[in-house]
Amino acid sequence: MIDDGSHRPADILATVKILFPLLQDGGFYAIEDTQTSYWPEFGGQEDPASPGTTMDFVKALVDGLNHEEFLMPDYEPSYTDLHVKAVHCYHNLVILEKGDNREGTNKRRVLRDRYRRGPESAADPVA
Repeated sequence: MIDDGSHRPADILATVKILFPLLQDGGFYAIEDTQTSYWPEFGGQEDPASPGTTMDFVKALVDGLNHEEFLMPDYEPSYTDLHVKAVHCYHNLVILEKGDNREGTNKRRVLRDRYRRGPESAADPVA
């Protein structure tokens, strides 16, 4: 699936939200012309850290690849956390690979002291 639409961040985010779930596992979703994320004339922002841009969304997808490692006990994975298997970033192009992103984690074994203390202190590594 190739998104070669308006190139406005709001439109790109709406399109991904509608179309990505329709893509079969193993499919690829291409977002073209991501440079508009940095261009206010297209609805982007000059500051690369600004929220709400296409690239802000992509940066969150990269975090979502690792959602099973998050230490927030009440975190509920989003649809993209569970179904974006890879994010390939190129100059002005992002490719999302769809698949099952539940590989498991070894955090309970590696961080056993944290989890032995119980849920009330699991979020506080110095407790």
